[in-house]
Amino acid sequence: QHLIVMHSVRKEHDWPEEYVSRLKLLGDIFVNALERCKADQTIRESELRLNLASDAAGAGLWILDIATGGFWLTDKTRELFSFPSDIEINFDNFLEIVHPDDREQIRQQVNNAIKVNEEISAQYRVVRQDGSVRWISSRGRAYLNGKGEPSSLMGVSIDITARKKTEEALIESQTQILTVMNSTNDL
Repeated sequence: QHLIVMHSVRKEHDWPEEYVSRLKLLGDIFVNALERCKADQTIRESELRLNLASDAAGAGLWILDIATGGFWLTDKTRELFSFPSDIEINFDNFLEIVHPDDREQIRQQVNNAIKVNEEISAQYRVVRQDGSVRWISSRGRAYLNGKGEPSSLMGVSIDITARKKTEEALIESQTQILTVMNSTNDL
């Protein structure tokens, strides 16, 4: 509840209705501005909590607006993909950093998730600005608008590079063990 008070010390005023209606409009403008400030503060606090949770989990959250192709990204997502904080990211920007051998797979999976409203689950490589290659695992699904049409794709991405390197080392060790075992059979 808000109140605007006009106080006249010298004498009582009888304000014309034209002024009263303008003052009411001015009051409404102030109230809307105050409510907007509160709403903006609530949104900022919510985004801070979301970024904190995302960082703590080591997961990047994202939303792809299907109509515009634009992404909303948490700070952790920008870090995972090495996206600068001051640049708007769209689906084409994203595909540019996906490893060339994985681009078509990602494009098809996103299109299928949108058309069929199915969950997307993908492991793919990204080439970061420093030239390093990282493995990313992403999961997401399409969300429908009031008309039952897909309006956005929301998901989460994590860096699985360490896991992929461990898997590769395990496969290499298994290959070496099999080679040694096969050579000892000959003896």
